Amino acid sequence: MDGRTFIGSCVDRVAAAGRAVLGRAGGARSSRDRLAFPTEGASARYYMHFLDTYSPPDRFGFKVDTAADDQEAIVRRLVDYYRRLDAEATDRGVAGNTDMWAHISRGHEDFRAALAARDYARVGEMLLQLATGPLVVGYMNYEPYDRLRDDAKAREREAKHFADKLLSLSESLGCSTVQCVEQGAWGYASIDFDATIAAIERRVGFEIAPPRAGGGSFGLQIGSRVLCMKDLHAIYTSTRARDILAQSSGKTVAEIGGGTGTLAYYLVKAGLSRVSVFDLPIVSILQGYYLMSSLGPGKVWLHGEPESEAVARVRPHWALADEPDKSIDLFVNQDSLPEIELAAARNYIRLIHAKGRTFFLSINQEGQALDTFCVPQSVVYQLVEENGGLERSYRFPHWMRAGYVEELYRIC
Repeated sequence: MDGRTFIGSCVDRVAAAGRAVLGRAGGARSSRDRLAFPTEGASARYYMHFLDTYSPPDRFGFKVDTAADDQEAIVRRLVDYYRRLDAEATDRGVAGNTDMWAHISRGHEDFRAALAARDYARVGEMLLQLATGPLVVGYMNYEPYDRLRDDAKAREREAKHFADKLLSLSESLGCSTVQCVEQGAWGYASIDFDATIAAIERRVGFEIAPPRAGGGSFGLQIGSRVLCMKDLHAIYTSTRARDILAQSSGKTVAEIGGGTGTLAYYLVKAGLSRVSVFDLPIVSILQGYYLMSSLGPGKVWLHGEPESEAVARVRPHWALADEPDKSIDLFVNQDSLPEIELAAARNYIRLIHAKGRTFFLSINQEGQALDTFCVPQSVVYQLVEENGGLERSYRFPHWMRAGYVEELYRIC
């Protein structure tokens, strides 16, 4: 391929990626006009289990989030938090993103405008339905909300993903056995969801009660609750984090790129003493909402508020540089670092080495796909080797997600 052809190919890729992202983010194109992720017709390749002949029961639906008694106070704290972040980013000269999130963030403009205008009613309304629109593009269900709402086949695919992840979680914890095709056992005619979840609860030692927030997210209905696929991922990682720190005197955890805040919620439920999340400003608003509405406002501290003993702390990404050196017992990053622009990913590894005391847990893919700017995504172990100062303790295929790798590093 000559240079001109390659550049033309890159331009086409960027344009296509932009159209796909804008479609997901509520632009002119509906997400129904694009292929589902995973690609339609190839869903089975994304499952860890043979589910081709499995039919999910009619127990799946959408989470409904209703205003709590302290909803108004929560929204006011979040609006004040956003305005502090906006001013601080300007004072510090924080640069904008030049990766996939630059495109995704275009779908956040309405939310950003409501925050800037102190439109408390609008902000509260959008938070109650946050999983129905562009605010969660990139880190919620495989299928977009409108597709799940309108397409029974999409709901079936998503339900199979939930079943697949539930089986993986149960197997990883030793709550159920792993099928072996060499021994003739392969495939599922049925899955006892209630018994499996009860066994997982007994093993992890805390109630699997999903976060209150997340209106519009899709999952298994358990009474009045809806358990989502993201809950299953977070339960796995939170128990892994607790096990990693079981023999450590310190229990402080910092997550880089926390998405909705679901993992932070389960880290608190797993008994970790201080949990901090560092992320993009708008995304951290969602984390603050998830955590305050689910744990209670008094258990959550937002960057810039008077110091407190709150167990969960929500901060913008640039604040990680202000943490004391060697003060964090465990850093966690999942499904995030490879998608971040290379310079920022390198800086995160540098900060993990500088601020971390003991461990770094990475759960990420290594596909090296081209991003929306035609730059290959990074690989965590290559970033670590380039930086130095971290020694790998283990590396193996992730239990929960095909094509993902789990690695634990000891910080030297």
